[in-house]
Order: sequence, then C-alpha cells, then structure tokens
Amino acid sequence: MTDPTRYPAALLAEACQSKLVTAGALQEDAAETVRALIQASRLGTDSHGVRLIGYYVDMLTNGGVRKRPVRRFEQTAPATGRLDADSGLGHPAAYQPRKRRFVSPDTQALVL
Repeated sequence: MTDPTRYPAALLAEACQSKLVTAGALQEDAAETVRALIQASRLGTDSHGVRLIGYYVDMLTNGGVRKRPVRRFEQTAPATGRLDADSGLGHPAAYQPRKRRFVSPDTQALVL
C-alpha cells in the first residue's frame, strides 16, 4: 500500500473554498464550511472532513442547498433564540448562534 498524499492545510482550504464559491456559495459560508471540514479532517474524522467537498459542490450545483440563504434569527426569550437557516449550508448556520450575544435586561447577564 502506498502512503497517502498530504497537503498543507492552507492549500487544501484554499482549494476547497474555491470549489464552493465557484459552485455558488457565499464567500463567508464557504469559509465557515471549509473551516469545519478542515477541522474534522485534522481530528481524523474523515467521514465529516474535506472528503465531503464534492458532495457539497453537487448539492449547491443541483439545488439541494440554497446558494444564497437568508437566515432569520428570532429571539424567543432573554437568553434563547431560534434560527431558520433557509436550507443553506449547515456549517455556517451552526456557527451563527456562537456569534450572537444575549443580554437580559432583567438580570443584566451576558449569555454566550
């Protein structure tokens, strides 16, 4: 058996990003998707890693995933909310709640 070909993560990320953007993904969505795929591959979870790039390109190209989703966030309580990801790529939707900050006027608490 031959040794697998190895590529620097930055080069691999750049190639994956290019493929997703060429297939129609938003630049930021492509970057967040690639971030997750590279992380999975680095951790040895190839079933969730960069080997899926072709699948995501096919989904974008064939309409299985919205290229330009309009995500909507609804705050449901001081520290909770609901995200409608509009059938876009899942990785950017998964990262989005981490970007939100909730401040409760009742408790003055910041929830991350």
